[in-house]
Amino acid sequence: ESKLTSYKDIRLKSNIAYYLAKIPRFLVEGAWLKNLEISYYDALSKDTPPRPVSRLSVILEGFVYRVNINEQFRKVNALVSLLKNDKKFSKEFDSIDLVVVRQESMDNFAVTYFKIACK
Repeated sequence: ESKLTSYKDIRLKSNIAYYLAKIPRFLVEGAWLKNLEISYYDALSKDTPPRPVSRLSVILEGFVYRVNINEQFRKVNALVSLLKNDKKFSKEFDSIDLVVVRQESMDNFAVTYFKIACK
Protein backbone atom coordinates (compact mmCIF):
# COMPACT_ATOMS: atom_id res chain seq x y z
CA GLU A 1 0.00 0.00 0.00
CA SER A 2 2.74 2.48 0.94
CA LYS A 3 4.72 1.64 -2.21
CA LEU A 4 1.66 2.29 -4.35
CA THR A 5 1.12 5.65 -2.62
CA SER A 6 4.73 6.67 -3.23
CA TYR A 7 4.41 5.80 -6.93
CA LYS A 8 1.41 8.11 -7.24
CA ASP A 9 3.69 11.09 -6.59
CA ILE A 10 6.20 10.32 -9.35
CA ARG A 11 6.39 13.25 -11.75
CA LEU A 12 5.42 12.09 -15.24
CA LYS A 13 5.09 15.51 -16.83
CA SER A 14 5.87 19.10 -16.04
CA ASN A 15 4.56 22.58 -16.84
CA ILE A 16 8.07 24.05 -16.89
CA ALA A 17 7.76 24.94 -20.59
CA TYR A 18 4.87 27.27 -19.74
CA TYR A 19 6.94 29.12 -17.13
CA LEU A 20 10.02 29.30 -19.36
CA ALA A 21 7.91 30.89 -22.09
CA LYS A 22 5.90 33.16 -19.79
CA ILE A 23 8.57 34.60 -17.48
CA PRO A 24 10.35 36.67 -20.18
CA ARG A 25 7.00 38.29 -21.05
CA PHE A 26 6.62 39.43 -17.44
CA LEU A 27 9.91 41.29 -17.45
CA VAL A 28 9.16 44.99 -17.45
CA GLU A 29 11.11 47.47 -19.55
CA GLY A 30 14.67 47.78 -18.25
CA ALA A 31 14.63 44.45 -16.38
CA TRP A 32 16.74 41.38 -17.04
CA LEU A 33 17.38 38.10 -15.28
CA LYS A 34 20.74 37.10 -13.86
CA ASN A 35 19.56 33.72 -12.60
CA LEU A 36 16.47 31.54 -12.92
CA GLU A 37 16.24 28.59 -10.55
CA ILE A 38 13.57 25.95 -11.03
CA SER A 39 13.36 23.13 -8.52
CA TYR A 40 10.98 20.93 -6.62
CA TYR A 41 10.66 20.61 -2.85
CA ASP A 42 8.80 18.23 -0.56
CA ALA A 43 5.58 19.48 0.98
CA LEU A 44 2.35 18.10 2.38
CA SER A 45 -0.78 17.91 0.26
CA LYS A 46 -3.99 19.64 1.25
CA ASP A 47 -5.75 16.27 1.28
CA THR A 48 -7.16 14.69 4.41
CA PRO A 49 -5.02 13.06 5.67
CA PRO A 50 -2.09 15.04 4.22
CA ARG A 51 0.48 13.10 2.21
CA PRO A 52 3.93 14.07 0.95
CA VAL A 53 3.96 15.71 -2.48
CA SER A 54 6.54 17.45 -4.63
CA ARG A 55 5.92 21.18 -5.24
CA LEU A 56 7.40 23.54 -7.83
CA SER A 57 9.68 26.39 -6.77
CA VAL A 58 10.85 29.18 -9.09
CA ILE A 59 13.37 31.80 -7.99
CA LEU A 60 14.02 34.82 -10.19
CA GLU A 61 17.10 36.97 -9.67
CA GLY A 62 17.87 39.97 -11.79
CA PHE A 63 18.30 43.67 -12.19
CA VAL A 64 16.30 46.71 -13.26
CA TYR A 65 17.80 49.82 -14.77
CA ARG A 66 15.93 53.07 -15.26
CA VAL A 67 17.43 56.55 -15.31
CA ASN A 68 15.20 57.50 -12.37
CA ILE A 69 16.31 55.34 -9.43
CA ASN A 70 12.89 55.56 -7.75
CA GLU A 71 11.29 54.13 -10.88
CA GLN A 72 13.55 51.07 -10.61
CA PHE A 73 11.82 50.08 -7.36
CA ARG A 74 8.41 50.68 -8.95
CA LYS A 75 9.38 48.38 -11.85
CA VAL A 76 10.39 45.61 -9.43
CA ASN A 77 7.07 45.95 -7.62
CA ALA A 78 5.27 45.92 -10.98
CA LEU A 79 7.01 42.65 -11.86
CA VAL A 80 5.90 41.06 -8.58
CA SER A 81 2.33 42.28 -9.21
CA LEU A 82 2.32 40.80 -12.73
CA LEU A 83 3.38 37.43 -11.34
CA LYS A 84 0.77 37.53 -8.57
CA ASN A 85 -2.02 38.59 -10.94
CA ASP A 86 -1.38 35.86 -13.51
CA LYS A 87 -4.03 33.17 -12.97
CA LYS A 88 -1.75 30.22 -13.67
CA PHE A 89 1.07 31.55 -11.46
CA SER A 90 -1.24 32.35 -8.57
CA LYS A 91 -2.84 28.90 -8.85
CA GLU A 92 0.49 27.04 -8.96
CA PHE A 93 2.26 28.88 -6.14
CA ASP A 94 1.09 29.46 -2.58
CA SER A 95 3.33 32.50 -2.28
CA ILE A 96 5.07 34.90 -4.63
CA ASP A 97 7.36 37.06 -2.52
CA LEU A 98 9.95 39.73 -3.10
CA VAL A 99 12.77 38.29 -0.98
CA VAL A 100 15.51 40.85 -1.65
CA VAL A 101 15.59 44.25 -3.29
CA ARG A 102 18.61 46.51 -3.07
CA GLN A 103 20.43 49.27 -4.87
CA GLU A 104 23.73 48.29 -6.52
CA SER A 105 26.28 49.78 -8.87
CA MET A 106 27.04 48.10 -12.18
CA ASP A 107 29.59 49.67 -14.52
CA ASN A 108 29.06 53.03 -12.79
CA PHE A 109 25.28 52.84 -13.24
CA ALA A 110 22.83 52.58 -10.35
CA VAL A 111 20.72 49.44 -10.77
CA THR A 112 18.25 47.64 -8.54
CA TYR A 113 18.86 43.98 -7.75
CA PHE A 114 15.84 41.79 -6.99
CA LYS A 115 15.13 38.23 -5.91
CA ILE A 116 11.60 36.87 -6.19
CA ALA A 117 10.64 33.47 -4.77
CA CYS A 118 7.59 31.63 -6.09
CA LYS A 119 6.71 28.64 -3.88
